[in-house]
Formats: sequence, C-alpha cells, structure tokens
Amino acid sequence: TLIVTVDCGITGVDETAYAATLGVDLVITDHHECKEQLPAAVAVVDPHRPDCPYPFKHLAGVGVALKLVLALGEGR
Repeated sequence: TLIVTVDCGITGVDETAYAATLGVDLVITDHHECKEQLPAAVAVVDPHRPDCPYPFKHLAGVGVALKLVLALGEGR
C-alpha cells in the first residue's frame, strides 16, 4: 500500500494519480527538475521544489533518499 521512489517520480503526475485509484500511497524522492505541477503524492521530497528551503540543490537521488531516512529516524 506504500511505494517510496528513489531518483524518479517528480514528473509522474498521471502515474501517481493512477496509484491513488489503486489505494497505493506514494512518497517520491527525486533530484530532477520539477515541472509546474507536482504529483499528488503523500510526500514529494526534491531540493528543486520552488518551496524547498534546503540550501544544497545538487544532491543526487540517493542523497535525497538518505536525507528522508535520516529525518525519519531523528525522533528515536
């Protein structure tokens, strides 16, 4: 019921909508340039989002995914 993408999905608007019709939640981690419309995922983590304050915009996809995992583990 949950898919976490790594290094892909930032342009997958239609694919994300289709997954939602199947009851699948998506968390998208990507480093590619965003288009005007972001996918309607549970979360979209990309340093290229216009509203992203993260100062280092040149992370590779694996770096973006690592930052997500680290943030999820901070409360432990």
